[in-house]
This record gives sequence, C-alpha cells and structure tokens, in this order.
Amino acid sequence: MSEVSGTAGTVFVLYPELRTRHGIPWTRVGLNRIIARGDFPQPVRITAQRIAWRLDEIEAWKASRERQRPQSESASGEVTATHRCGPAPPGGR
Repeated sequence: MSEVSGTAGTVFVLYPELRTRHGIPWTRVGLNRIIARGDFPQPVRITAQRIAWRLDEIEAWKASRERQRPQSESASGEVTATHRCGPAPPGGR
C-alpha cells in the first residue's frame, strides 16, 4: 500500500500509487516537468528521502481536469484527439 496517513487525518499518496490507483500516466521526470509548470499539485516531503502528494489535492486536480475535458472526448472518456506533454519527437509525430 502506498497511501500514508499524516497528522490531522491527512492522507498522502506516494508516486507508485499515483500511477496505479489514480491513473497518473507520467514518469517521474515527466511529472516533475508538469509540476514545475504549475499544472499538477506540489509534492510534500514526508521524510528526508520520500515525497508524497496530499490525497485531497490529487482528487481536486482530477475533478478540475474532468471539468476542463475538451469537447473532443466522447461520453465514455475516449479521446479523439492526441494531446502531448512535450516537444514532438523527430519526424513530426
């Protein structure tokens, strides 16, 4: 289990749980870029060697993404347009 309880009932989510339980698709490097742009919640240092994200902030971020879903997505959530998180690879794909 990767969720950790903090003080005052705060629940923290570790990186592996972001990917498996919360559907965050990015690698650690990609996630760090998105965090640096301000497009994802900042992590919290929970020990000297470990960071985590507040569960309430992850859930709020996911809810805001649902509200911002482009009209090009079907009701089932299927994306009909490609969205990229970085420069296009060589060859223009």
